[in-house]
This record gives sequence, structure tokens and C-alpha cells, in this order.
Amino acid sequence: MLNQPPYKKQTFFLAGNSSGFTLLEVMVAVAILAITVVSLLGSQSQSIQVAMSSRFNTTASLLAGGKITELQLADFSSLSSNQDSFEEPYDNYYYSLKVWTPSEKEIGIETDENTLKAIQLTITLENDEKYSYSIRALISNSPGGEQE
Repeated sequence: MLNQPPYKKQTFFLAGNSSGFTLLEVMVAVAILAITVVSLLGSQSQSIQVAMSSRFNTTASLLAGGKITELQLADFSSLSSNQDSFEEPYDNYYYSLKVWTPSEKEIGIETDENTLKAIQLTITLENDEKYSYSIRALISNSPGGEQE
């Protein structure tokens, strides 16, 4: 030991067939993984919004069809504008009904308030304008007083 210098230089060699990743390779892989996860989360969120919108449109169109049928069966003279919510299990859906006598300019024929009425039915989900479904229709009264 007397012939050795006071310091000992140590050298480490990596074998040529060493398996492992450099820090740069790991960082690139993590970055790619992060970008992929973020894009998947974004598409998942968008998918949920599309499903909610589709569910609203389906339910609202069925509720609107039922409400228009109800209006067609009602007494013609009792048709008037109003707003309310639907019954359970659709009590978070609200409707707004606007009833008026259409003008000749609107429909192209001359009419009076005892013959034809125009309605606009708007359905919203929990009074949120983001989810809104509107439909317009004409309801006629038969000449004999019975509704068609």
C-alpha cells in the first residue's frame, strides 16, 4: 500500500449491452403520456356533454309532443299562454307556452281568433337556457265548434 498514490481514482464503466433509459428518454415518455391523458380527459368530458344534450333533446321532444297533443284535445277557447313544470319524473323540465292569433302575413291566409291559433312551446331543463327546445304549431277549430 505504500506504493499507491494518496488518492485513488475510481473509474466506472457501463457495459455496452446495458439496459436502461436515460433521463431524457424518460422525460420524453412522460411528456407523451401526459399529452395523451389530457386529450383523453378532454374527449371524455365532451362525450359526457354530448350525451347530456342528446338525452335532453330526446326527452324534450317527447314532452313537447305530449303537451301539443294535450293542447289539441283542450277546449279551443281556453288556449292561453302560461308557464309551468311537468309532473314527476320530469319535474325538472319546465315549459313556456305562448298562444296568439296568427296574422295573414305570418301564415299566408286570413284568419280570426275563433278559427286558428299559433302556439310556441319552449321546454327548458331546470330553467337553464343552455338546454332549450322550441316548437311552433298551429291549432285549428272546426267550423262546428269542435276542435280538429
